[in-house]
Amino acid sequence: MKILIVTHDKYHYKNRKRRMRWSWLPYYFDKLGHKIEYVTKPKWLYYPLIYLKFKPDIVIGIGKTGALITALHHKLHPKAKFVFDLNDHPAFYKNIDFLIKNHDVITTPSNYYYKKYKCNAWIMNGSNFRPLKDKTEYDVIYIGQTHSIYNIDRIKEECEKNSIKLKIISDLPTDEVPNYIAKARLCLYPISWDASAKMTDYAAMAKAIIALKPNLAEDIDYPAHYSEDLIKGIKYLLKNTNQIKELEKQSLIWFKKYSGTWKEQAEKYIQILE
Repeated sequence: MKILIVTHDKYHYKNRKRRMRWSWLPYYFDKLGHKIEYVTKPKWLYYPLIYLKFKPDIVIGIGKTGALITALHHKLHPKAKFVFDLNDHPAFYKNIDFLIKNHDVITTPSNYYYKKYKCNAWIMNGSNFRPLKDKTEYDVIYIGQTHSIYNIDRIKEECEKNSIKLKIISDLPTDEVPNYIAKARLCLYPISWDASAKMTDYAAMAKAIIALKPNLAEDIDYPAHYSEDLIKGIKYLLKNTNQIKELEKQSLIWFKKYSGTWKEQAEKYIQILE
C-alpha cells in the first residue's frame, strides 16, 4: 500500500532521537514493504502537491492540526481512504467531533476513546524495551513530556522537599532510555490517561509504577500503585519492597497481554488498513 501520513511533528520519523507512536509505526510500515510519505509540520503547505504526486491508497491524520488538514481534504471526497489516529490527551483537542466525522476510519491507542467514540480499532502503543537490571541511583524516574498537564514542576519541587531522588528524562535517544529506567526503583505516571507510550515502556521493562488516582489507566488493569497524593504514594512504596517486586511482576505480565513490540502493533495496524 501507499500510505501518506500527516503529522504535527517537526522531524521525519527516520530522524527522531526519541521515537513515539508515529515514528515507530511508519518505520515498521516501511519495513513491512509499504511505501510511506511523511508530511511533517514544515511541509504542511505542500500537502496538496504531495498528495497529487504520491497518489496514496491511505491517508492518516495525526494530532489536532495534522488531522484537521486531512479532515478538510476528506470533505472534497478524494479516492483515498482517510484514517484519523485519535491518540492525544483530550486536553489537546477542541474539534474532535469534526475530525471524527470527516475521516473514514478511526483508530486509537486509548480504550477510553475506543468506547466513547466507537472507533474502528483499538491498537495500543508498543515498546521495544526489555527488562534490564542495574544499580539503583534514584528513587523514581519520569520519562516524557514536561507539558503543564503532567505537573512535573510541582512534583519535582515536592520531591526535593521530601528528599526523594527524582530523575526526569524528556529528550534522549530511545536506545539510551532503558539504561536510565533500570537505575530507578519506581517509574512515575502523573496523569489520568490510558494511552501514553511511557506506560508501555515502563511495563515492558518490568518496573513498579506509581500513578495518579483516579486514573483512566485503571480501566485497562494497568498495574500500578495508584495514589491521590503522588508524593505520599512514592514514600509508601519505597518502604514496601515486597509490593515493588509484585508490581514489577505484574507489569511484564500486563505488557505481554495487552501490548507487544512496535513491530507487532504495526502489523495489527496494517491489518486494519487492509
